[in-house]
Amino acid sequence: MSFDPDDLIDDVAVVLLAAGVGARLGSARPKAFVGLAGEAMLVHSLRAFEAHEAVDSIVLVVPEDWLGPAEVLVDDIGCDKVSSIEIGGASRAASVRNGLEAVADRRATAVLVHDAARPIVPESLVDRVLSPLADGADAVVPALPVTDTIKRVGSDGTILETIDRSVLCAAQTPQACRASALHAALRDLDDAALAAITDDASAIEAQGGRTVMVVGDQRTRKVTTPDDLEALELVLAPATPEAAAAATPDPALEGDADPDHDLPEDMDPLDEDDLAGAEAEAVALVPEDAEA
Repeated sequence: MSFDPDDLIDDVAVVLLAAGVGARLGSARPKAFVGLAGEAMLVHSLRAFEAHEAVDSIVLVVPEDWLGPAEVLVDDIGCDKVSSIEIGGASRAASVRNGLEAVADRRATAVLVHDAARPIVPESLVDRVLSPLADGADAVVPALPVTDTIKRVGSDGTILETIDRSVLCAAQTPQACRASALHAALRDLDDAALAAITDDASAIEAQGGRTVMVVGDQRTRKVTTPDDLEALELVLAPATPEAAAAATPDPALEGDADPDHDLPEDMDPLDEDDLAGAEAEAVALVPEDAEA
């Protein structure tokens, strides 16, 4: 699978995956619909892609029972770029394939596949993953270096190997792919093969496509556990009145005010004449017998 120079990219579509159950989060509702900073988690990434000027359309993939709520949510927040809402599949890769089917012109489209469980989507990260497609890449993965020591462990808990972390990176989303390349990599796979794919670029890589890495973003944290949700709540939650007051600049220091010079008249710094006058007054107050 190689880059075709005639396969020009005219549009950028987002396949936003919000069909995950999120069992480890312990919620009765799908993970993407769990509340985060006063809104459904899904809303944060939806707004980010809606606001990005490079994005032309968004395909939202949700559980079948949540089609209605998803439609209401999209309408309420005014996401005009959402072109379709599709039903998720039995696995993540199956959901990606279902979303790709709704992309109108896969030949001339770049697709950004993103997990709604990563609610923070910096504009700069989207720019970074799209850029290499113009240079011939079939898929682009944002990733961060692994900082922990990694062990390969046997089923009985025995450590089998300590892996060199200098060659390891942790993949994130959004991952940018040529829609045609990703569709070709997924379309003929059965359910078992789809279930084994947890990373979009890896499907293209397995078919011989050219995949590259760009630097990810620490803010693009994935929500998996309640602890993850709590951590992102602190980042995204509106500031308390106390925090907002603390962050408000002191009006006395705004504009042309200068704490060293804009003082009340009776607090102006003393000059040499002032000091000489003060010395004379002090001498005059000393009793004559005190000079002896």
